[in-house]
Amino acid sequence: MQIGCDSLLERAVHMTFKVAAIGIVFLIVAVAPSVAYLCRKEWLVDGSWLLAAASLTVPLALGLFTTAVLRRFDVDLRDDRVFRRFVLGFVAVLLACQAFVLIGARFSTGWDVWWLTLPRAYTHGDYLSESSVYFGGYPNQLFLYALFSAVDMACGALGVSSYPVLAAVCCLCVTIALAACLCVARELWGPRGALMFAPVAFVYLGLNGWIMVPYSDSIGMFFTSAVLCCYVCARTPVHRAVGMTAFTVVGYMVKPTIVFPALAVVLLMVPRAVRALREWRTVGSDKAKVLGVAKTAAASVSVAVALWCGCSAVKAWSFDADPDRAFSMTHFLMMGANDAAGGGFSLDDVEYSYSFDNPGERSRANIECWLRRIQDLGPSGVASLGLRKALTNFADGSFAWECEGDFYLQQRGRIGAVQDWYGTGEVGARPGSGLGYEVVCQACWIATLIGCAAAPRCGGGNRRAVMQLSLLMLMVFLLIFEARARYVFLYAPYFVLLAVPGWLRMWDAAVVRAPKLRA
Repeated sequence: MQIGCDSLLERAVHMTFKVAAIGIVFLIVAVAPSVAYLCRKEWLVDGSWLLAAASLTVPLALGLFTTAVLRRFDVDLRDDRVFRRFVLGFVAVLLACQAFVLIGARFSTGWDVWWLTLPRAYTHGDYLSESSVYFGGYPNQLFLYALFSAVDMACGALGVSSYPVLAAVCCLCVTIALAACLCVARELWGPRGALMFAPVAFVYLGLNGWIMVPYSDSIGMFFTSAVLCCYVCARTPVHRAVGMTAFTVVGYMVKPTIVFPALAVVLLMVPRAVRALREWRTVGSDKAKVLGVAKTAAASVSVAVALWCGCSAVKAWSFDADPDRAFSMTHFLMMGANDAAGGGFSLDDVEYSYSFDNPGERSRANIECWLRRIQDLGPSGVASLGLRKALTNFADGSFAWECEGDFYLQQRGRIGAVQDWYGTGEVGARPGSGLGYEVVCQACWIATLIGCAAAPRCGGGNRRAVMQLSLLMLMVFLLIFEARARYVFLYAPYFVLLAVPGWLRMWDAAVVRAPKLRA
């Protein structure tokens, strides 16, 4: 479904995003095999050309699937009732498969997840001093910890372990997110687009290994998708603004990068706002429009203030952390320039920031360290570090699966075949243990990027530009601050949605060209 030509700003966003997608594919195929970077997986980069060639079959397979469904079953997804049944079926089957995955391969992990899933009695008891240090430095984790604590207390009252319940909650968040994006796909690209989105979303994202990890990445996907769904599918400006505001405020408490879609909407609205002001000056203001804008703004501000106060109260209940110990963005900026650590997590940098008790002194020290590192690197060094960070962030279709510290603390899976598929229990893939899963992820990722690059300029309008600009913000953020491929997972549905028109274009071109070749 095409919606005219985009504005100049939307065209600029589209072309910039297309160049970025092409650049990432080039980095994966041509650069990654010869460059050492953080979380590099030889079993993926050594076969990049082969995987890129194999990924070209993905849009063809999706085209065959879409054509078969539409012709064989005469499915009319334009009918709201039919589409509703389709979405409910998608959700039911995906939840059943996720339950099978959790039963078969679930595990408990370390790093930040360990702190968030630690029972409240321990964080306020035996681990009080350690918890004070952790949550003091990372107060953004307090809201999620409060939610996890509430689940833990409820599970404790029922006499069951909270960890599998938290993993199930994350699975549910991912499933709802993909269901919301199905609605977005139909709204933007029509029934064919929804059918093309569904299989990749199901296999690549719905059954992704990260659904087994109870953390902000899988939960954050719910909020990024909900914000997008409100923007694209809401029928009134008030519902759109209030919905986006609510999910952005709460989502920010879970993962700060969730603000990017809201920022993208605001930036893309600037030209329209300027034009509206000019019209009001020359023609005069429309009282009905002014009243509508005021009503929408008042509702959004009221919801934002109420939710912010409520979420802040929840954070205060979760743990009494020292606000003076909190790491500011300057800490992550400093880590992003750490050439020795590849621009990623550095324990030395964490200890350095912890060594300052005063927030102002800590921020100044972080900035000074960052400036010193940039000066020492020089232009060529900064470019080299940026290249390695780009590969760290975007060269792994599994989103750096198994690359976090102490990834497998305890195996709890019961089905050997599922454990072998995900490779749970041992870090590093090999034939028969995780290699197949990571290869499939990489092929899907490259196919998604190719679809993004092949997408036509027209179609989707401002709504597509919001997704593209959100992802461009994410890319810039990860290049400047701490590099982590896992942060891309919560925005993965945006990539797949943006790939759909490119896949449709490739399939249509193949269908048109095939008869000519036979002739």
